[in-house]
Amino acid sequence: MKRKLLVFGIAGILLLVVASISVAEPEFSVTGHFRARSYYIINPNLNKDVGNERSYSDQRLILNPSLKISDWATLNMRIRALDYIWGYNGVPGLTWPEMIGPGVVADVSNQGESGTNNFQWDRAWVHIFFGKYGSLQIGRQKTDLFHNFSIAEDDTYPRYHYITPVFDLGNDKAIMFGILYDKRGEGALDVAGDDHFAWCPWFFFMSPKLTVGYVFFVWDCANMGPNGESSNWIMHDAMINGKIGPVDIKSEIDYLMGREILGYRKLKHTLEFFVDASVPVEASAYISKVAVVFGLFSGTTDADATEYNTGSIGSNEDWIDDWKIDLILWDQIYNAVRNAYIIRPKIDFVIPDTRWGGYLSGCMSFADQEAQYNPGPLPLTTGDEKGIGTEIDLAINYTLGPAQTIELVLGYFAPGKYFAEANRDGTIGMALKTHIRF
Repeated sequence: MKRKLLVFGIAGILLLVVASISVAEPEFSVTGHFRARSYYIINPNLNKDVGNERSYSDQRLILNPSLKISDWATLNMRIRALDYIWGYNGVPGLTWPEMIGPGVVADVSNQGESGTNNFQWDRAWVHIFFGKYGSLQIGRQKTDLFHNFSIAEDDTYPRYHYITPVFDLGNDKAIMFGILYDKRGEGALDVAGDDHFAWCPWFFFMSPKLTVGYVFFVWDCANMGPNGESSNWIMHDAMINGKIGPVDIKSEIDYLMGREILGYRKLKHTLEFFVDASVPVEASAYISKVAVVFGLFSGTTDADATEYNTGSIGSNEDWIDDWKIDLILWDQIYNAVRNAYIIRPKIDFVIPDTRWGGYLSGCMSFADQEAQYNPGPLPLTTGDEKGIGTEIDLAINYTLGPAQTIELVLGYFAPGKYFAEANRDGTIGMALKTHIRF
């Protein structure tokens, strides 16, 4: 039955393509982005007596071919390409870990082209337009929702599927919703973890001054309980973007419940959210924008770790569109924001009549409970301290062209008493990043 449905679906798409080409001249285009980054982190374990450093470079190319078949139909694709890492690969939580082969060994270097993510065609879908009534997208589409906070475009699980109608409400307002289905492991239902899948209905309301979205994400994994029950990882995710006068607000909240995947412990203390408020500064020729981010990524000190899986899932990869929370602590040491309140003021500046600019930010981090829980690589104090530390980052960037920048970031992190006494030495980091969109 599945094979017949697949055959009918492919036949329908081919019929649509052939019929459209017969009445219009096709137009082909390619968009995408290229990103290259080089990092150098001194003392990432916050102990200067050990004498350690981290240096590596990575690059990634995303290609988005698009074939405009007619005014009412477009065929879109995505290709992941040129995904390399050179140098020190003991970086926690790489977005695409399979690109450096099975397992991540701390001293592995010069991996080059190892892996399967180079020139891999992983998305294809048809976008059908109905004029003033809206549009419909069918196929294996992009996976980014909201701010790449919990469900990000860089997710590499196989076989995402969407059906995405968009209804135009007039006056620049629209409703968009979709259905995602993802077969993550196909096998025997009576073998623990052998068969699992995810499904996700989602919704958007869009207008010039207010955008609201909601995601209901369920991940089922077969036969993980003591009596053969399935485990269910259930996520509620919502976002609100809006403008109140000159203030631009971006926000997202995420709550996780159910039971852990590939296990059966209950999920507990899994609330996380952020609010990003920014204001353009028109009175100054040098300061273009000021902003502040406040976020909570909950954790717990639950003593019964055999029964509960605790803490938020965290996020930091391309978080809130185009910039990260920081350079060192949450990016390089933990690679995810967990068990913390964060406050991050930020000032964007420009040099008039040039292509130069940058930002200055300070990220203050506090644990949401005593230092008993944090799934990170460094030892913590056994006391009740909550001060994780403060980081200062300075970025200088140069605009190569529209949506094309090269940026140098320098950072200093001063750890707080939340860390063990032997791991409270300050650390310095720097990164050179090039991002070209086309």
